[in-house]
Amino acid sequence: MRAARLVVDTGIHHQGWTFDEASRYFAEATGLSDSYNEGQIFRYMLYPGQATAYMVGMRQFLLLRQQEQSRLQTDSNLKEFHTSVLGSGAVPLSILAELVGPEAGR
Repeated sequence: MRAARLVVDTGIHHQGWTFDEASRYFAEATGLSDSYNEGQIFRYMLYPGQATAYMVGMRQFLLLRQQEQSRLQTDSNLKEFHTSVLGSGAVPLSILAELVGPEAGR
C-alpha cells in the first residue's frame, strides 16, 4: 500500500493524473474498496508530497535507530534513543540526526 501511495502522490502532482486515474490505479494496485480509495486519493490531492515526505522521514528514522543499535550492540536499550527523538520535538531531519545520531555525544 505504501508503494501505491507513493505512485499516486507522484502521479497526481507530477504526472497530472485526474482523480479517476489515481483512483483506478490505487484500486488495481491495492484491491481495496472504492470508499477507502477515495479517501486516500483526496488525502494525496490535498497534501502534495505527503507520501514521499512520510517515506523519507521513516527511512531516516530507521537509519538513525539502526546506527544507535550498532552503537549499543544491543536493541534492548533503545528507550533512551526513542526518548531523545520524541524530546527533540518537530525538527528537520538534518537537525534530528545531529541530536540523536551517532555523533550526538550521548
